[in-house]
Amino acid sequence: MTSSQAFKAFTVKEVIAEIKQYFSNKLFKTLIRKNITLVEASSQGTPALHYSPKSHGAIDYYKLAQEVISFEKEEISAGIQ
Repeated sequence: MTSSQAFKAFTVKEVIAEIKQYFSNKLFKTLIRKNITLVEASSQGTPALHYSPKSHGAIDYYKLAQEVISFEKEEISAGIQ
């Protein structure tokens, strides 16, 4: 089995599990689902939230942004105390 064949043998869930094993405390919880709308928006040079706000990709990126903002607020609050 070549290395590329071995790599293809992994499923997305297996890769995510492996990443979580090594970086669990440094990962956001939000996952961006594969979505054709993201490709279409990118090819149009338009943000996914403008191109198709109700698509899975746009919603996932919105959730990620909310998670990042929440994380930063917690970091700022922790630094103030």
